[in-house]
Amino acid sequence: MYAQPSEPRPALAAGLRRPLARLAAQFGAYAHAGILEDSMVTYIVKERGDAAELFTAERMQLEAYCSAIGKILLAALPEPALAAYLAGGPLIALTPNTITDAAVLRDELATIRRTGIAYDRHEIRNDLFCIAVPLPPEDGRIEGAISLSFLGRTPDPAVRRKTIARLRAVARRLAGEAGQAGAASSART
Repeated sequence: MYAQPSEPRPALAAGLRRPLARLAAQFGAYAHAGILEDSMVTYIVKERGDAAELFTAERMQLEAYCSAIGKILLAALPEPALAAYLAGGPLIALTPNTITDAAVLRDELATIRRTGIAYDRHEIRNDLFCIAVPLPPEDGRIEGAISLSFLGRTPDPAVRRKTIARLRAVARRLAGEAGQAGAASSART
């Protein structure tokens, strides 16, 4: 379930650290940013907004199929890569809520593609509920995602809507900053 990856993407992590720290504090939750490496989610940012400790850590890897960030990233894979992932081995149940049927996971990933929102509904741990959205596409491909993880509680629908809105605002702001940096770089050349 866990592995140690290569070096994370420092520029992406640096741009996300402050906004994710604010989100974590605002919601009393954990904020994460992650990328997909070797079919695993690699956490590149973890910001703590809760007094309790959560097992995740920066540069740590988790299975993608049972995490909100992982589901966003799997949903963004081209069909051949997704088919290979789903055929790659058993989906192990970590809790009674973990999706272990590849067809059910494929259906959930199709919904995530349409909505741009993924959930971990107590799939990694019984006491953890996570919501994730994609980061802006780079070269047309989604390469990362951000999430809020609620430890010990399931947020009510109003908090979920607010969480999604705030996560999307952070992603849009990051897209705007990347666009401005690219325009400035093009103007100099």
